[in-house]
Amino acid sequence: RVAAGIYLGFNDAKINDWTQAHKTETLDWIAPKVTLMGDGLVELAAIGLFGSIGGKKEKLVARNAVESFIEAGAVVTAMKYLIGRRRPDKSPSGAWNLSGPNFNNDSFPSGHTFAAFSLASVVGDAYDCEITAYAVAGLVGLSRMYLERHWSTDVLVGAVIGTLIGRMNRLTAEERSNPSAALSVPFSPGVMLTYLF
Repeated sequence: RVAAGIYLGFNDAKINDWTQAHKTETLDWIAPKVTLMGDGLVELAAIGLFGSIGGKKEKLVARNAVESFIEAGAVVTAMKYLIGRRRPDKSPSGAWNLSGPNFNNDSFPSGHTFAAFSLASVVGDAYDCEITAYAVAGLVGLSRMYLERHWSTDVLVGAVIGTLIGRMNRLTAEERSNPSAALSVPFSPGVMLTYLF
């Protein structure tokens, strides 16, 4: 994995050039639709709908997905601001043109990709469909490269962040639902605070 990241880092510009040289009318039509699956507002609306019409399990999965989205989103937004990497369509001087802290150059890491992989890790694990979930998330990442909105390393790091935070959130959610002990403290008449651990 580290070797793949290093390879991509040294070949971001070549990969972008190859991707742009292999555009087709069909992919020009498909890519914008696929990229929508990683749009934060679209994902949150879908998660909300899923949680509201489903049962207990769907509500828990929706909650885990929203928590993962928020947590990974905070990490990705901070990184985008601090690194200030220019997008491929706006970087005539190359892949590693970094401008430092600012919100104008926000290519690294990919937000659409983190969102797609964050959701894939939660839903894939909950419904035993990880291959399908990660394949769809991977298509979102590829669409971002195809549309020249991200370099390959932006997509890789977005995928790693989304997957790790989604998985960690899923594990902590399981621990919260199966507490090993509880401590109850009277708060006021008729109200008890309970801490599960």
